[in-house]
Amino acid sequence: MRSIPKLLMLLVLLLHLVYVSSVYSAEYYVDRGHPQANDLNSGTESSPWLTIQRAANIVVAGDTVFVKAGTYNERVTPSSSGSATSGKITYARWQDDSVVVRGFNLSSRSHIRIIGFEITHNHGNYNYDAFLLTNGNHLEIIDNYIHHTDGFAINCGGGASYIAIRGNTIQYIGCPRNAPGQCLGTNVINFETSNNILIEYNDISRVPDFLNPGGSYYIYRNNVFGPNGVTDYPDYGGGHHVDAFQPNNTTTYAFIERNYHHDSVLSNSHFFLDEISQGHHYTLRENVSLRNGGQFLQWRYADNHYAYNNTIVDMWYGFQKQQHVFHIWDSYSNWSYNNILYNASNNVGNPYAVDGGSIVRDYDLVYNSGNPNEAHDVSANPAFVNYSSDNLHLSATSPAINAGTALTTVTSATGSGTSLTVAESGFFTSGWGVVTGDRIRIGSRNPVTITNVNYSTNTITVGSSTSWTNGDGVYLAHHGTTPDIGAFQYSDSGYSYNVSITSPQSGGGVNGEVAIQTNVTNPDRVRMVVFYIDGVPEGTVYGSPYTYTWDTTGLTPKSYTIEARAYSLFADSALTKSSKINVSVGGDTPPSPPQNLRISN
Repeated sequence: MRSIPKLLMLLVLLLHLVYVSSVYSAEYYVDRGHPQANDLNSGTESSPWLTIQRAANIVVAGDTVFVKAGTYNERVTPSSSGSATSGKITYARWQDDSVVVRGFNLSSRSHIRIIGFEITHNHGNYNYDAFLLTNGNHLEIIDNYIHHTDGFAINCGGGASYIAIRGNTIQYIGCPRNAPGQCLGTNVINFETSNNILIEYNDISRVPDFLNPGGSYYIYRNNVFGPNGVTDYPDYGGGHHVDAFQPNNTTTYAFIERNYHHDSVLSNSHFFLDEISQGHHYTLRENVSLRNGGQFLQWRYADNHYAYNNTIVDMWYGFQKQQHVFHIWDSYSNWSYNNILYNASNNVGNPYAVDGGSIVRDYDLVYNSGNPNEAHDVSANPAFVNYSSDNLHLSATSPAINAGTALTTVTSATGSGTSLTVAESGFFTSGWGVVTGDRIRIGSRNPVTITNVNYSTNTITVGSSTSWTNGDGVYLAHHGTTPDIGAFQYSDSGYSYNVSITSPQSGGGVNGEVAIQTNVTNPDRVRMVVFYIDGVPEGTVYGSPYTYTWDTTGLTPKSYTIEARAYSLFADSALTKSSKINVSVGGDTPPSPPQNLRISN
């Protein structure tokens, strides 16, 4: 048999080596505390770069930059974007290190993740925001601590899309340190015309207005807002008028759900304030608003809004209580069902004020909050589990149980398929490509998932075939066919949950594909479990069993930290629970070169 020519053999080996080395994306390290740190280094852990900007000038799609402990007086501006095909670029703090950075400018960039940094300004001359996202897309701002900034926490001048802001702690925005007279405060998250935005699981307190959206297709869910007080911004004078949500420009289509809003004890504050004439289609559901210094909401000049299954407790807190909890002002075609109002007004007159507008409302439970004069309102103490300790879940004797109503009804002729019309579709969302659509129940049939909603024709499309009868009630799936009133459906198993990693064992060794297994208690109270490796989210699992396969092939042999983080499905002052272990990854042998080849003489 003839020998393979030497040149061909070398080519085969070269291609093989290229294949092996390209299987894994590159990891780089920045470590200003390393005695040999230098931007002329190679960026390995033993030869790290000195600045994050050096990494930002070099890395490409699929790469990860780990930044070790220290204060980096930089506003980082990446030179490259990641991509949907080659992978995201990730900038992450190293494990649990404390890493301080002055900001990130992600304008006109895409497919980039920023994870775990502390962003703060130690004087008042920065004149920029912690994050700038103008014209960016597919960006993720995750698990950062943003505080005492000169500008906004997160700002977008417009043109952004598919942005995820998750798990950040945000405080004292517009109040740089060591800047006498400049602690005036500014808004936290500000978007000009941008679309398909997800803001979830953030803990935001000690700020002026929380969220100011502009554009379309926003999902705000499971955030904690508060506390806030009049002394938070001493240079402003008198305290801010603080709103959890205040749209700007022409904001349309937003779902605001399962947020926990508490202790914004400032005069004339709102959970939701809308005074934009072009704004429409905002849906507020299953939120908790507790001890707020003003009304729950004011809708002015804006139409087609929906508020259902919210729990509203102690409005006008710390001030002379007023009559109104909902204020509708020149705003038409609004809907409100199944809300609990507890100590929410001065208990005089109607808690709904309608000044030149319209709202369809019914099935509210009202206690010490006036008389809504609804056909099916319930006037009774809701019997919370423990009001004095802020446990606003329903006890077994609550009159709110089974006292609510379907959100809408089927108007299509009796039939089956994947598309039907309803009397009012604005109660529901398809998720707009940002999250999974609503799970609904049509009559008593099995739940189906919404994949599209045409709000103009009130047509709902679902992901699997179902049947219906004209006039059937339509419900959120977890509400059943006899919904409870308020943000929480009664559960005899309660709303607490937890997560623990059951395999592999902490301190053990792993190799190859590793099944990370967890035990999640009360899993119906959990939206998802995110699996982190060394502080970087590697995978997300929705629904039991909460197991993730981690491929360790090609990883550097060393110790790694695995975290399983469970996220609450419903409004909660504690957003997540987590479990961590450490494991050692052994060395892998790269694939062998092709066999039975030889180089001819």
